[in-house]
Amino acid sequence: MEEKKKAFRFNVIDVIIILLVLAAVAALVYFLFFKNDAPSSDRVYEVEFVIESKEIRNEFSGLIKQGDTIYDMNTQRKLGEVINAEYVDSVRKTFDSGSGESKESRVPDMLDLYITVRADDVRLTDCYVTEGRFKLIVGNEAEYRTPSFSGRGTLVSVKIITK
Repeated sequence: MEEKKKAFRFNVIDVIIILLVLAAVAALVYFLFFKNDAPSSDRVYEVEFVIESKEIRNEFSGLIKQGDTIYDMNTQRKLGEVINAEYVDSVRKTFDSGSGESKESRVPDMLDLYITVRADDVRLTDCYVTEGRFKLIVGNEAEYRTPSFSGRGTLVSVKIITK
């Protein structure tokens, strides 16, 4: 009796599995080595933006100074340079439903902080993005740090200095 050797044959399922494995490897290589997450615009802008931090304690007054470098806490990248830090009394608005009047009252021992930052390496993608990849969109939350203070605030204004 003669033994017949069976040759390995590919079927449709084998081909599909091999193609899926190759596609997964190609996608992994692309995302690890070739995907560029840098902003698409080569044009660089200089932008001033203001971060508002509400109700910080009085003892933190004066810790942020003009000339300080400010960093994004999430990425540890530079956001820009502080050109002004303004401390104002923190005020809450309340509404008296009985009289129908709104009132403002000072919050004891608390200040609102407005930090004006100048960033000179801002690029335009779907929005303006700092060197630290922070999106400059009004209302965006910012966690930041300087050499002597760290905090959280909201972006309240963006002004393009150069185009």
